[in-house]
Amino acid sequence: MKNFQYILSENRFVLVMNLEDSFLENHPKLALWIMGLACASFQAIFVVTSINFIFRYFALERQGRLKYFAGKRLLLWIVAPWVMGTMSMTSTILMGPRESMTERLRPDLLRRFNLNIDKTTYSGCFYYTIDEFGNSYINWRELWYVSILNVMIWVSLFSILYFGCKSYKIVKGLIAQGENFFRRVLSKNQVASVQVYEPNQDSLSP
Repeated sequence: MKNFQYILSENRFVLVMNLEDSFLENHPKLALWIMGLACASFQAIFVVTSINFIFRYFALERQGRLKYFAGKRLLLWIVAPWVMGTMSMTSTILMGPRESMTERLRPDLLRRFNLNIDKTTYSGCFYYTIDEFGNSYINWRELWYVSILNVMIWVSLFSILYFGCKSYKIVKGLIAQGENFFRRVLSKNQVASVQVYEPNQDSLSP
């Protein structure tokens, strides 16, 4: 299993795993499941990170929204990465090798990457299907799978960006309030020190 290769163009998206000279060369279905698990892990990491940013924002906000992470609701947050990861793995496996796509990819993989497609496994789709008469049709089935993957990733990224910016603004405000509070306390202490240690002129003897 030497590497992964991405093929992204105006008419297709494919993730290819080279199995040549590896123990997976004779087990392409197992390799496809490993690829699916890798995609699931990648998706789950994004979801966990986005949940972490949401939790931190609610904690900083201090408006009682941490209740959404309490009790049975906490189970939903725990299950979410598993569900999203499973959906990602399922989509990846369902877009695995098909005879029609294998034959369309064979010359391109050989030309661009010098890869024998029979010694690889892949997941992806052509956005258009060509029938026996040469007519092109939108490949709705595979586009649906790709859309699911993209939506899950972009929702996670948006959540990270949105709640990260909101949290940064709150932290920045707290830092400013802390500096002002420290300055006020320091100023009061300095005034008190002067009043305590300044000699009383009326008590000094001539």
